[in-house]
Amino acid sequence: EVQGSLLVNGTSDNPVTLTSLRDDSINGDTNNDGTTTTPAAGDWTGIYTGGASTVRIDHAAIRYTAYGVSSSSVSTTIRDSTFSKTRNTAISLTTPNGFPTTTGGLSIPVITGNTITTTNISDAPAITIYDYSHGYDLRTTNLSNNTATGAGTNYMKLSYWALHDDQTWGFGTNAMQVVIDGYLSVPANTTLTLPAGTVIKFTIPTNYNSVEVQGSLLVNGTSDNPVT
Repeated sequence: EVQGSLLVNGTSDNPVTLTSLRDDSINGDTNNDGTTTTPAAGDWTGIYTGGASTVRIDHAAIRYTAYGVSSSSVSTTIRDSTFSKTRNTAISLTTPNGFPTTTGGLSIPVITGNTITTTNISDAPAITIYDYSHGYDLRTTNLSNNTATGAGTNYMKLSYWALHDDQTWGFGTNAMQVVIDGYLSVPANTTLTLPAGTVIKFTIPTNYNSVEVQGSLLVNGTSDNPVT
C-alpha cells in the first residue's frame, strides 16, 4: 500500500518483476519445494496506492495478482509493463480525492503500452478508469497501445469520461476495445472527433448510458469505413 511515492524504474532489457513466492521461473525455487506448489492468479493481492501519493511504473512484470494495480493517487503513470495471470482487473484508477481542485486543477493519468493477460473469474475489464467527479484529464494519447488477452473481458472501461479539451478518438493499432460506462460528455467549447472506422461500445446500463454533447461531435465515417 503506497501513501508516499512508488517509482518502478525497469527497462525493456531489465524489467522489475513483482510475483508470487511460488513462481520458480525467475530467480529459481525460492520456497525450495520443487514442483509441489505452482503459482496461480490471486497468489498475492497487488499494489494499492492513494492519497497524495505518486506512482510511476515503467517496464514492470507484475504476475499472479488478484487485482494488479489499484490507484487513486494524485499522479499515476503505468507504461510498457506486463500483467500476467491477473485474477481480476489489472489496472484500476479512481479519481483522487480533492480533484478537480478549487482552482480547476486536474490529475492526468498515463496508461500506455501495457500488455495484460487475465485469468478472470469475475468478468471484470482489463482496465477501468472511474471519473465520476471529473477530476481526471483523460487524453486518448495517454491511454493508448494497451492490449489484453486471456479468459477475462479484454477491454478498457471508461466511466463518466468528460472531455476537458479537444480529442480525436483513437487508442492505437490493435489496442483493446474501449467501452463507455455511464456517459461520455463533450462539454461546451470542446470537440470530439470520431475518425472513419471508429467503434465505440457501451456497457449494459443499470440506469442509462449516453453520449452527451454540449460542444461539437464530428463523426467522420465513410461509405467503406463507417463509424459504429
